[in-house]
Amino acid sequence: WQMHGLMAQTTNIPDSKASWMHGKFTIDATGSCTISSFVENGTSQPDLNRHLSITSDGMVSITESSDSHGYLSNDKNYISITTTDGDGGYVLFILQKELLVSGDIGAQVQFVDESNGWASAFNIQTRTGELYKTTDGGNNWSSIHSLPATDETTVFYFADPYNGWMTAINDNPPVFQISKTTNGGSTWTAQYTDTTPNANTLSSSGAMQFVDSNNGWVVGPNGRILKTTNGGTDWTLLNNAGIGVNANSKCLFFLDANNGWIGTNILDPNGTATKHIILHTNNGGQSWVQQNLPFTGAVFSIFFKDANEGWFTGDQCVQNCEGPDYLKFSTGVIGHTTNGGATVVEESLVNNRIVIYPNPSKSKLFINGLTQSSVVSIFDLNGKLLINKNVISQYIDISNLLNGIYLVRIEDNSGITMKKFIKQ
Repeated sequence: WQMHGLMAQTTNIPDSKASWMHGKFTIDATGSCTISSFVENGTSQPDLNRHLSITSDGMVSITESSDSHGYLSNDKNYISITTTDGDGGYVLFILQKELLVSGDIGAQVQFVDESNGWASAFNIQTRTGELYKTTDGGNNWSSIHSLPATDETTVFYFADPYNGWMTAINDNPPVFQISKTTNGGSTWTAQYTDTTPNANTLSSSGAMQFVDSNNGWVVGPNGRILKTTNGGTDWTLLNNAGIGVNANSKCLFFLDANNGWIGTNILDPNGTATKHIILHTNNGGQSWVQQNLPFTGAVFSIFFKDANEGWFTGDQCVQNCEGPDYLKFSTGVIGHTTNGGATVVEESLVNNRIVIYPNPSKSKLFINGLTQSSVVSIFDLNGKLLINKNVISQYIDISNLLNGIYLVRIEDNSGITMKKFIKQ
């Protein structure tokens, strides 16, 4: 089994209140486990021995923990466990059976025409990756370049089948680098390097785009906005956008060398909270206009079909929004503009109108925002329908469900909404 873990609010990790973990679980018929290839926050840890107890109805617990709760999926390929670490920390373990490629995740894919495309994979254990290429529309892929050891996934962009750029990110030693290829990705030449002290927080890149073989942009955390007008031979770091060094830009979209938008954030007027905005330029970054959004969360992607009409995707907090991050619940939203981003209308209002709570829930799942003709359906993660009924009251009885994660589908006159909840 492959194990992925997240820990938050702990007090026993120096200089950190959270951690991520990965390892291999070998489980015998008695439930005895050996955890090997154990990595925590990128650092290898010694092997561990634990014991799992699995009941006949699929409930799972860790024998060594007095406060662990979990379940085994119906197909016996997935285990979810929550527990505490004894020092105030909360831990979520996800175990998945027999992954074909240990630790690999897909990172990015891009096509420049019907035939030529690239994809990158990143291994969370080794912190390295591979760049793959297809020349037949994706029917066949071949590895063309090993990506360097990095603390984050590499971002790349191709302007045509031959010319492309990518970032290389490594925190030891601190370095941020942009490289270029002229042969479709087989070989790369460094163009730009940043070895700023403490660049472990300055070196990341969030997105990259070229509109032609000369004009390109790279954005990322700590207010990074880089621009080139000569194919990357020279890169200029722009500091006139008014977003400050704490801004984290996650996405961008440019129609041409002059017209573009960047999804980022600034401090609110009181300087006490983050405000997510869109930056717009119509003169290649000489000046910027801040555009407000109808939702409070971050923007994750932008696309414009012309200078007026475009779309944004982002998230919106709908539950425990004033609490700590680990208690917040968000829903995805889509924004649409017909005037270049000056005003944005949220297209997925139904998702924000309907709120389910408490989450997790033990016996009653309350649903706010229902109309008189609402049909609520609940499915397990395998897609099996467990509850389907017309709902008149503001809650649905879930006391007969086993503990675990479920999907709730809500259909009314305004459309269909899908949400997840946890039954305890």
